[in-house]
Amino acid sequence: MIFKNSAPQKDIIKLLSRIREGDLKCFAELKKEEREEIKELYNLAKEYHSLFSYIKEGIDEFERQSEVVSITYSERAESNKSIIYANNSIAEGTAEQAQAAEECSKLAVDFQTKFESLSESSKVLSEKANITKGICEAGEKSINDLVENSKETQKLLLNIMDKVSKLEQAAKNINDIVAIITEISNKTNLLALNASIEAARAGEAGKGFAVVANEVKKLAEGSKSASKNISGLILNIIKEINSILDLSETAKAEYSTQTIFIEKAGSAIHEINSAMNSFVNQQQQVYREIDNLFTYKNKLVDSISDIAAVAEEAAATSQMVASLSMEQNSQDEIIMGMIKRLNKFAADMNSRLSSIQVENKTNERKKIGVVCLEQQEFYKEVEEAAVSAGIKLNLEVVCKSPKKFSVEEQIKIFKEFVDDKMDGIIITPSDASKFKDLIDDAVSRGIKVACVDMDVPESKRNCFITSDSYEGGKRAGEAAVRHLKGKGNIMVLLCASEVETVQNRYKGFAEVVLKNPSIKIIKKEEQKDTDPVKTKNIIERMIKENSDFDLLYLVNSDAGEIAMDIWNQKGLNKKLIVLSKSSKVTQGVKKGIVSSQIVQRNKLWGEMAVKKLHDLMEGRKVSSFEDTGMYEINKANLVVFEKDSKAI
Repeated sequence: MIFKNSAPQKDIIKLLSRIREGDLKCFAELKKEEREEIKELYNLAKEYHSLFSYIKEGIDEFERQSEVVSITYSERAESNKSIIYANNSIAEGTAEQAQAAEECSKLAVDFQTKFESLSESSKVLSEKANITKGICEAGEKSINDLVENSKETQKLLLNIMDKVSKLEQAAKNINDIVAIITEISNKTNLLALNASIEAARAGEAGKGFAVVANEVKKLAEGSKSASKNISGLILNIIKEINSILDLSETAKAEYSTQTIFIEKAGSAIHEINSAMNSFVNQQQQVYREIDNLFTYKNKLVDSISDIAAVAEEAAATSQMVASLSMEQNSQDEIIMGMIKRLNKFAADMNSRLSSIQVENKTNERKKIGVVCLEQQEFYKEVEEAAVSAGIKLNLEVVCKSPKKFSVEEQIKIFKEFVDDKMDGIIITPSDASKFKDLIDDAVSRGIKVACVDMDVPESKRNCFITSDSYEGGKRAGEAAVRHLKGKGNIMVLLCASEVETVQNRYKGFAEVVLKNPSIKIIKKEEQKDTDPVKTKNIIERMIKENSDFDLLYLVNSDAGEIAMDIWNQKGLNKKLIVLSKSSKVTQGVKKGIVSSQIVQRNKLWGEMAVKKLHDLMEGRKVSSFEDTGMYEINKANLVVFEKDSKAI
């Protein structure tokens, strides 16, 4: 009891003295007093006790919420700075785009002029091609006529050669006759000689016969001399005929060769004429196509002009957004100042009320357990985001994950969270089949469960938050096709290959790259765990056995970082694409080692999962699925993400 056998007045003075000193715990003791004076004082003071308790609890909560708002606004201010920077970058980029569009518009006008000139040139070329075609046709006709005339000349030459051959034969026949005459002359001469001898023997009686014999002799000698002369002439004629025959044979051979050449020339002219016909037809087709293009030319020029106008408008809009962001940042600074003043006011109020002693009501905070795939930078960001969201929502968030990828270790931690009667669990399930019953059991005990990154769709989990791995794989495939320019050899390494999301990252990738016939996936390796030593050995072996590869695709950050070290050591000039978030991999993009990095918004997973579980605990409905998407970081857009790491 507060008062023992003392006067009411003294008791009241003593009570008031304790209240003045801020000791309001005495109200619970006053409740047991039976004296009317004290009861009245208790009833009166009880109202003030309740009021002070409410005020103190309210100020405590206000101070806590003010601190949360202060932290949130600080984070928002940092994010807003990134937004301002991004907006400025967009504004600058859009301004450059507008300028480029303007230049493009000017080029379009030049293109129009050149196009008209090309059309006119094409028309002239088509006309000249028609003239050339006519000349070729005339040339072909002339060659054909020449071939025909050459054939006629050859026939005449053959006739002449035939007649000369007959003349040679006649000369030979004459020579034979001359030979006969010569023989007759020789015999006649011999006969005259015999007659002269016989006349000499006959004496006077044979003188007349001797005269005749002498004349016969003269005639024989004249015939012989004439035959000799004729024979000489005939031999000369035969010699000339033989010479003519030799020349005729040579002329015949030359005519035959000439005829072949003329026929070849005719064939060539025919082919030229055919080619010219084809060329003329094609040229006329080109002219018609160019003429058709004129119908689109004005639309093209107008469209480019519209693009330039839209780009200028977008640039102005971006500048306006940048200005609004700056204004918002200024307003945020004002609000932050107000929050700081409220925080100071709350602190002052708490300071003034600190001397007042009231009974504290203990409100136990709800607890959420987070178990990720393994302890690494990527999942550490998920955990940090979950803890930050828990502070804002007055939740206790406990994070515990296997040091390295281990299904058994993850199951053990999950069971511990269930046994510890957590109000909610956030899980990155490494094996859907092994976690289904565990999740169902947890939900049946009233524990809210959110899956992040990986899902157990057949379970009773309350929600699933991820960045679609299949779509991320497709984005990586598009980057690969772009870097390889549609041609090359690819190697793939899948770490933690039995995880469904890992396979999806490959399926999306393969779907895109294999649409290009000149791109081949020459090697695909699967590693069941994420042991870095194994990963390094596998990558080095793949490189050694497949020296003709052009690009390596990896689906986790650890493998990407290991590959970067190998690239540096070996000085490899090969493309490297990594689908996972890691600051070191992003630095690899900056250094030109990593061609593209496909990144998840993993920070959102932890924040959104805690928020959804909190809403479920408060009896509010939440959507069962959230896709936070993925995006690409490459050398071209790195500057946007490099400005502030929170942007990624």
